[in-house]
Amino acid sequence: MLLLLLYTFTTVVTVNCIAVEIGNVTENGDWSKKYDLWVELKMDGKIYFFALGGYDWFIKELLHDGTFGRQTDNGKFIYMYNMGFGYNIEGRQYLYAIGETKYWFIQEILAGGRLGKEISKGYWSTKPDIIFPVNVNREYFALTVTAEKLYMIKLKSGGKLGEETDKGKLSAQYTLGFPFSIHGRQFIYLCDTAQWSIMEVTSGGKMGKEIDYGKCRKKPIQYYPFFMRGKQYYYGLNESKKDWFIQEFLPSGQMGSVKATGLWEDYYPLSLPFKVDGIQYMYFLNGKNYTIRKLLQIPPFCPILVKPQSYCSEEAKMKCGILYPRIERVMNYGGSSDACTEFNFITEFISDIVHDGYYKTTKIKDPKTAITSYSILKKGSTIDLTVAMNAEIHYEHLTQKNDSEPKAVLDQVKKLESVESDKTGHLLAPTLGGALKPYNFVPQSPMINRKLLVEGNSIRAPQRGWFDVERLIHNYVSETGGYVGWHLVISYGNLANSLRPTEFWLLIKLYNDEGKLTNWEGNKPITGYHFRNVPKQACTDLKSIWWNIPY
Repeated sequence: MLLLLLYTFTTVVTVNCIAVEIGNVTENGDWSKKYDLWVELKMDGKIYFFALGGYDWFIKELLHDGTFGRQTDNGKFIYMYNMGFGYNIEGRQYLYAIGETKYWFIQEILAGGRLGKEISKGYWSTKPDIIFPVNVNREYFALTVTAEKLYMIKLKSGGKLGEETDKGKLSAQYTLGFPFSIHGRQFIYLCDTAQWSIMEVTSGGKMGKEIDYGKCRKKPIQYYPFFMRGKQYYYGLNESKKDWFIQEFLPSGQMGSVKATGLWEDYYPLSLPFKVDGIQYMYFLNGKNYTIRKLLQIPPFCPILVKPQSYCSEEAKMKCGILYPRIERVMNYGGSSDACTEFNFITEFISDIVHDGYYKTTKIKDPKTAITSYSILKKGSTIDLTVAMNAEIHYEHLTQKNDSEPKAVLDQVKKLESVESDKTGHLLAPTLGGALKPYNFVPQSPMINRKLLVEGNSIRAPQRGWFDVERLIHNYVSETGGYVGWHLVISYGNLANSLRPTEFWLLIKLYNDEGKLTNWEGNKPITGYHFRNVPKQACTDLKSIWWNIPY
């Protein structure tokens, strides 16, 4: 909480640890006419908006600073369309749209943000109330809701519609909805003016069980989901047309807490989140007038990114002893449907930090160290807190030297409020090319640093410890001629006035001498590790406040 005093914000509510802010305007302006349908498109690593008003349409590029770039295409349709979405299959981007006449089409988006020819077309027997795409294990489906009936239709490669994969009757006549994904699991959120429901979509485009349900806070008129720093949120606007909020979804897919609320001066009937170069923005439209704003998560930096034991273990809380949660998950390279194996959010999280003005990222070009960059709280903070680090470990970085830490390092660790029995722990070991600099050291529990369950006890935890991972890296690099990508996020839990790290999230990537990801002696190309920095006191007092860090 100490760090929160460094910043001032408006229209934001802090709940538990992380709050979300709708930040400053990056661009505003006026269109020559009203455009009621807006669709985000992705092509060639760029983001575009497709806009349709009446029969007229255009496509514009979105730039990394949250502003509009050049117009890449425009034209007129024969029919009018008021519902649509974009989707990507096998690297090809498509636009689906349907109008009041029930006529629909699919067209491909070509290189440079141009609209291609019509690929598929047809008429539905009824016009849907809700329609959006769903991605399950890299298979795409169109979900439609009409009255109280739900249909799931496969979207095939080449811009074709496939077979109906599921249908059913809903408990209410829902008027709003959207898809969202958390750690490889796909969910849909549906609501009317009074109640909401969250359901999971399973392999093959089948509707799974209802995950959560409840009553709406107020009567909603629009909802839009967005994903930011390992967390899934949605933006909502209530019937007053000015009362907005942002709420989180939990890793289990259930509804979480409200993270921000506010009141607009004007009514924005259309809002659309989009992300460019890892930075999250929202586009707001009021008639012909538009505004683009940046979305931010607010320090102190204390995200608990996921809570694996909440859905990977029957234990409510894995504490010390044999069940101490030094959790290792092996990731299936290229993605996995298993919610417990997804650690690829670490690289996206680091990308968000690098592009966020709240943090200062330093790039290192020193052949003596394997560290390529590290991020700390923004310059001007009362103390330097390292929140992320990247390294590339080659053979020339390996050494047996283990020099003692300089005074600057020891002073930094004291500032981070180390507790009794904590060790002066490196983030990247000097034997792997880590620097003897303050940013590379934090207080670490002996359970992580030396894999001891309790100080003075020679019994070691059965799971891999910090030094086991270091041994793996050293052996791989020294024996194969390959190199290792090393990506770390440091978490500072919401403990009052504490600057001591509470969790570490580490991603290890094994590359061969040609720079390709590779298996090695039973180790997958990509492995994620989760370490909890449990202090000695918490191991002897299971009622310690440490166990109540909010998730």
